Amino acid sequence: MSLNREQWAIEWQNLRDVDWRDLDVKEAGGWPLLLKGLCCCLALLAALSVMMWLVVSEQREAFGAAQREEVRLLSAYRSQASEAAFLPEMREQLATLEEQMARLRTMLPHRCRNPLVAR
Repeated sequence: MSLNREQWAIEWQNLRDVDWRDLDVKEAGGWPLLLKGLCCCLALLAALSVMMWLVVSEQREAFGAAQREEVRLLSAYRSQASEAAFLPEMREQLATLEEQMARLRTMLPHRCRNPLVAR
């Protein structure tokens, strides 16, 4: 249905002349064409908004969980990266400690010398 300029002017005038207090949903067929179109657009907008809210709320929860997982994984990565950065130094310290332990073990008395340990 195509409306020319005169028909649009008439429909606009009908919309301005509507007594908003006397509108009845049961008589919606008699409403001006622009008012019907406006109601349809509002109903469509409301339905789409509810649908989007439902869809987005599920994905918003998944997004929040993914963000928390990202923070946890980043923290684990940083701690492991710092441990890996100090690994050569820690290996050197371990080797030094093992040498010291071996030296100290040689200083310990043997079982045959200590009667308490021999039991």
